[in-house]
Amino acid sequence: MTRRLVGTYLVLAAILLLALVIPLGLTFADSQRSDLSARVERDAFTLASLGSEAVADPTPEQRRDLWTIARRYQDDTDGRVVLVDAQGRLIADSDDPDGPGAPRSFASRPEIAQALAGDIASGERFSSTLGENLLAVAVPVASGGRVLGAVRITFPTDEIDADIRRYWLLLAGVTRVE
Repeated sequence: MTRRLVGTYLVLAAILLLALVIPLGLTFADSQRSDLSARVERDAFTLASLGSEAVADPTPEQRRDLWTIARRYQDDTDGRVVLVDAQGRLIADSDDPDGPGAPRSFASRPEIAQALAGDIASGERFSSTLGENLLAVAVPVASGGRVLGAVRITFPTDEIDADIRRYWLLLAGVTRVE
């Protein structure tokens, strides 16, 4: 009889712990992803405001300056910055190691197209080229109510994914019932 009561108690305790732990873990994961997205979006708007004067028709010097700003951002955060004009043609790419490279079109990228339409684009996707998950945020570069271009920041999510996994493991360790 005592064994049965102890067994029932342990099962109920495990169910109660899981009922508390699962929402806690899901809330933590959502919070971490939302915080990262908000930070990257804020950074994209900051970069958009820095580039708003030069995007419409950049001189070679302005392209170089925008590339330098993008490179510094990437060096500090690991986020790749792409700045395009109103047609989606590349102005600056922080991944170009030697400065502004040859113009190429990013207009077919969904997040760039959405930003060029005047909207904010944000979401996670898997990059088969890089073999990793990325958070992509694109914002319009605008002046006087006119969209002049877009800034897109792609940010690897491997660090945040590792933090979330560690949190789940911590929760699993706390809820371990012997």
